[in-house]
Parts: sequence; structure tokens; C-alpha cells
Amino acid sequence: NARYDEDWDYAIFPSRFIRGPHLQSGSWPTSRSVHTVEVNGVPVVTIEKMKEKWAYQGQQAIKQGNWQAAVDAFRQEVAQYPDNEIAWIGLANAYINLRQFGPALEAAQQALKVAPDVESAILYEGLAYLNQNKLDLALQSFDHAVRVNEEYFAAYYYMALINKQKQRFREAYEQAQKAIEVNPRFKAAYQLAAEALQQLGQTEQAQQYLEAASRL
Repeated sequence: NARYDEDWDYAIFPSRFIRGPHLQSGSWPTSRSVHTVEVNGVPVVTIEKMKEKWAYQGQQAIKQGNWQAAVDAFRQEVAQYPDNEIAWIGLANAYINLRQFGPALEAAQQALKVAPDVESAILYEGLAYLNQNKLDLALQSFDHAVRVNEEYFAAYYYMALINKQKQRFREAYEQAQKAIEVNPRFKAAYQLAAEALQQLGQTEQAQQYLEAASRL
């Protein structure tokens, strides 16, 4: 997932670091591959060439918070290499930060076509739905994320946020608590849990969460 964080010309990638659903999708090795080692007809190692540096440039732009530059770079990458899920994910991230939620949703879903169940793409899909006020679809995405990775605390947090908006305060509290259990230093989850508890009339317990948040 970090393969474009560094600049390189050629790189060797073994299949052991590729998720099962991605391997099963048939989109790996990618179109950047220039050589593949197979065992009994199954690809186990691929060598990729990065002649164009668009994906790397896009990742650098994200690190700098230059979202439009990231969009420009990643769009060039996916135009040439549409099976690069990292570029689609980076594009979704940049569009989210530019508040262009329709294109963000499309990019996230393109990433999921290439690499099903990749967590960050599911998260951006959910965020795009959330910011379009499509709360039920957003909930489905975040639920998908925690089924893929039961320790994905950000997805629990956004599920809690949506349930709070829907005035389902017990569910909101329980999901905020799950986020805390996975990441005990996630301050926003304590604050959200406190808000849900206040709505449930459990003010003393809510205060305990606020005090815990203040110590982070």
C-alpha cells in the first residue's frame, strides 16, 4: 500500500503482501509489470517499472496538502494504468479534501473494482456518501470496512456519528466505545461517546468520557 511513497525506477513485489481479494480479482500483477515469476501458473512475484512518476508525484502532493496537484497527478496515472488501486485511492482522498464528493465516490469505487475490500477505499466511499447526506449508504460502507477489519476504529467512529445524526444514541455510544477500545487515544471518539450519553441522560458517565478526552 505504500509502494509509491518512495521514488524508484524498478521494484520487486511478492504476492504475499497483496490481499487475497485483490489476487482473486485477476488485476494483479498490474499493467506496470514488466516481468512476473509464476509457480504452477500462479504469479508469485512481479517486477514493476515506474517510467512515469505520476503516482509518486500524487503521493508527494498529498503529503504537502496540495490536493489539486494530487488530483492532476493521479488522473494521469489512472488514465494510463487504470488497474492502479493506490492511484484511485489517492484520487478519492484528494477529491474528498476538495469537497468534490461525486468524483471521490467514483474514484473509491474504481479502487474497489481493482482491489476488493481495500480498507481505505471503503472508508473514502463511506465519507463520500456521508458528505452527500446518503447516510444509509454511508453506514453500509463503514459496516463493510469493519467486517474487513474489525479493528478499523475510524469506521466505527463514523458509524457512531451517523447514528447520532439519526438520534440512535445507544448505537452511537456503542460504536464510539468500539473505536475507543481499538484506539484508546482517539480523542474524538470519547467526545462523541459523551455526547451520545448526554442524550441518553447518563450525564455522570458522559462526564467521565469528557474528562478522559481532556487528558489526551
